[in-house]
Amino acid sequence: MKMVMLCAGYGKRLRPLTNSTPKPLIPVAGRPLITWTIEHFKKWVDEFVIVTGWLGHKFPETLGDGSRFGVKITYAEVEKIEATGTSLLAAEKYVSEDDVFLAMNGDVLTNIDPTRLVKALEGYYGAIALVRPNLPWGVVLLDPLTDRVVEFEEKPKCPFWINAGVYAFKQAVWYFTFKGLDIEKHTFPTLARMQKLRGVKYENVFWLAIDTIKDLEKAEKLLSEKGDKIFS
Repeated sequence: MKMVMLCAGYGKRLRPLTNSTPKPLIPVAGRPLITWTIEHFKKWVDEFVIVTGWLGHKFPETLGDGSRFGVKITYAEVEKIEATGTSLLAAEKYVSEDDVFLAMNGDVLTNIDPTRLVKALEGYYGAIALVRPNLPWGVVLLDPLTDRVVEFEEKPKCPFWINAGVYAFKQAVWYFTFKGLDIEKHTFPTLARMQKLRGVKYENVFWLAIDTIKDLEKAEKLLSEKGDKIFS
């Protein structure tokens, strides 16, 4: 199976770190962020198509052809860094002969099993991984009648399912993917209206999106202490 990794963005919220290093190549617990993903998903994926943009030359310099990871790495560069639809389309020719392919955001750390996404595609054009991360804040529970504070709960699970940034697609997805439009804001809502998009719930998995310095610090601590266990 092949996986498209969307890595073209500027990573603006992680500046100045991303002024000279693309976000997916920032070191986390002693190795580039993206290599944690490659090492985990190579159990199911034999070729990674990495879509680059900002400082794109750094990826082949760091990762090479993938042979040291036991996989093949292909690079696709976007001409204009914009929407995720543009990035996904840049990889089309590399996965066009596959009935099914995986895709994910390059700034996500997770140990999910993608075979569940592939199985969920029967009768659908796309399947998206869903998680319920812990909220970053504590919450206050109130008596519904008096608003009396009953108790405090520290960083509980989010009550809603969110898009984990990991997907499985059939080739039909290209008919609904356009340059200049985000797949999250256009492709997915379109497929949902057509009843061709399925969500796959993942409970009790590791998932962390690296958006800020705080996320990076959290990832550094977790993976330094438990990285091998998390991704075993």
